[in-house]
Amino acid sequence: MRLTGTWHGTYVYGPLYGPLASKAVPFTMSLTETWPRRIAGYVRDDATKGGMPERGRVLGRRRGTSIEFEKTMPNHYVMRPDGTLVSLSEAAAEQGVELPARMPPHRIRYEGTLSADGQQITGTWRIPMPGGSGENGRGTWSARRTSELPLEV
Repeated sequence: MRLTGTWHGTYVYGPLYGPLASKAVPFTMSLTETWPRRIAGYVRDDATKGGMPERGRVLGRRRGTSIEFEKTMPNHYVMRPDGTLVSLSEAAAEQGVELPARMPPHRIRYEGTLSADGQQITGTWRIPMPGGSGENGRGTWSARRTSELPLEV
């Protein structure tokens, strides 16, 4: 069973996020699986519920029922204590911190397991620190296929 299709799901912030821990953010993901089990597509978070406002890119692979992919977002965002989302550059400027003119894309690594009927995925996500020396956060996610066609998100 291929992963090609449109998927609706949520990701949930883990315990490192303090007051945001357990907050669920809806998303829509459009995937195409090609040979040999490569996954490519796009994802859009629900920005009204705390998700990132831009469309992200998904690249990864499937091995049997195991799925792993990297979600790359064009910009970094941080959550203020009141729950509003702001760009990292805006938050840094508010604190008087200067960031490099060009920041690398924001990458989140996802792992999951496809259900036996091929219609659901559950798993974990994490934000690796630059250089692979740890992580900046983690949580869980799940998604359900809503269409066999990869719709534009």
